Amino acid sequence: MLFVAKSSDGAGSFARAITVCKGFMEIADDKEILKAVVFDRENAAGFDESFWKINGLLSKCSSARNMDAVSILLTYLELRLEFSRAKERAVESAVKDLFDKVEAVRAVFTRSRLRAATSAAKIVKEMLHDIRMDINEICGHLEQFKVAGFGFKGE
Repeated sequence: MLFVAKSSDGAGSFARAITVCKGFMEIADDKEILKAVVFDRENAAGFDESFWKINGLLSKCSSARNMDAVSILLTYLELRLEFSRAKERAVESAVKDLFDKVEAVRAVFTRSRLRAATSAAKIVKEMLHDIRMDINEICGHLEQFKVAGFGFKGE
C-alpha cells in the first residue's frame, strides 16, 4: 500500500485502492501510509469533493503530518479567508449605502417601502453575520494549524 501512496498519482491511486479493496480499507488509517501519500499541488482544485471533506483524505493525511496535505489545506484556508474578508467588506459597504439611502429618502417612504427596506436590511445583516461566522471558523482552523506547529501567511 505504501508503494501506491508514494506513486506519482499517490492520492488518486490510494483513494481508488481503498474503495475497491476491503484489505486496503482496513489499513487506510495507518499514520505512516497517510504521511506518505503524494498529492499533486498543481491539480488540487481538481480533487474529488470527497478529498476536501472533514474526514476526507486531505484531512486525514494532514492529521498524520503529511506536509503536502498540510500545505494544500493551508493554502485553501488562506484563500477562503481572503475571499470571505473581501466579501465581508463588500457587504459592509452595501449595508452602509443602504442605510444612507434609507435615511436620505425616509420622509417620502410609504409604510410598505419602509417595511421592504427594513426587511432587506435584516437579510443583509444576517448575510454579514454568516460571513463573520465563516471567517471565525476559518481562523479557528488556521489557529489549530498554528498550535500544531504549522505556520500560515496570515500571521
